[in-house]
Amino acid sequence: MDESVRTAIARWPDVPDVYGWLSLSERGQWRLHPLGDALCTDNMPPGEAIANTQILQFMNRNYACDDRGQWFFQNGPQRVYVRLDGAPYILRTAGSPPALATHNNLSVQHIKAWFLDDSGKLYVQTEYGPGLVDSRDLTSIAESLYTDGNESLMAWLERNPRPAAQVSLKLISDEKPPPHAHDKTNTAPLTCCPAALIPGLMGFVRAPSPNFVTLKGSVMTSEAPLFYFPAPRAQKFCSQCGTTLARQIPPDDNRLRDVCNHCGAVHYQNPRNVVGVLPVWGDKVLLCRRAIEPRYNKWTLPAGFMELGETTAQGAMRETQEEAGAQIELGPLYTVIDVPHAEQVHFFYLANVLSPDLYPGPESLEAGFFSADEVPWENLAFRTVITTLEHYFEDRKKGVFPIHHYDIPLPLSDKA
Repeated sequence: MDESVRTAIARWPDVPDVYGWLSLSERGQWRLHPLGDALCTDNMPPGEAIANTQILQFMNRNYACDDRGQWFFQNGPQRVYVRLDGAPYILRTAGSPPALATHNNLSVQHIKAWFLDDSGKLYVQTEYGPGLVDSRDLTSIAESLYTDGNESLMAWLERNPRPAAQVSLKLISDEKPPPHAHDKTNTAPLTCCPAALIPGLMGFVRAPSPNFVTLKGSVMTSEAPLFYFPAPRAQKFCSQCGTTLARQIPPDDNRLRDVCNHCGAVHYQNPRNVVGVLPVWGDKVLLCRRAIEPRYNKWTLPAGFMELGETTAQGAMRETQEEAGAQIELGPLYTVIDVPHAEQVHFFYLANVLSPDLYPGPESLEAGFFSADEVPWENLAFRTVITTLEHYFEDRKKGVFPIHHYDIPLPLSDKA
């Protein structure tokens, strides 16, 4: 950031932030919105391209991110928040051999992770932050990416049109042969996921707002809420017509349902899926200390409720990224646990951790690696986590890791 800008911030620290005046296109073009309509959700106005070279250079030098994942241009003492049509950085190829550079002319030296969404867009977690590969350079970049099995990314995707497993990729120039399978230098994991999950997985906000909050209802706080109110399963009103619902057995059914006697809609309630990972690093496992209720301050495996539009494997990888910020290679399904009293089914996958670097998200107070003797057994959050860990350490002695399918009975204590 320019020194003149830092001086202005220090001199006028209370200038209010502004929203809706700037956007960054998928081609890395800064665009001005004179009507302040950048955040209009009806048609997402494209705005007007900024062409002045000096202004563009000034914007590129003074572009940054706040602690909530919202990106802004620091215009002297004032923050001008930016709508991101793609990602915080738009990446292009530059030089010979080709290398990645951001739209504001930063040379990418370290790639932490790759993400491929279901529309074919390729994202990169760089040392500067999340980036989207410019569509004009996508083919050349994809042709230079190889898996840790010496297979080109294009060939791997042809074999795996709907990939769920995670692989590691290495970007090479055309002048060099594909990397050997044992060469792990400069490799980074690839995660394939729905487009809607990209901002959450990579840690940025596409449409910044002064009212932006996390799922906890407060901005990036680790403090426990005073109370925890689980979402009620029974409905009071019909989502189709708004009429009060009745609890009764519908015709040709055999159990009580929420029924609307006005429009006839039957509101079914079904078990919720919890998906998670047992990440392994050497002889240790990765655990996170919860920053949210229920079980605030307790240790757990990375896990959470499955979202719409994702597979169990994709959900498990997403939860690991959100809660621990860990790079993993997803392995096989390991435990399937029925928890009927909580109306849930829990799925845990085995996974190899690719790097000891952890970046816990707002739902975790901290994350760390534990051997069997170091696991805080008396301070674990859930019985499904306890039993999954018990199975793992026992199976490790045998060298065989079969799928375990069992149920958790109604608890005698407060642990679900």
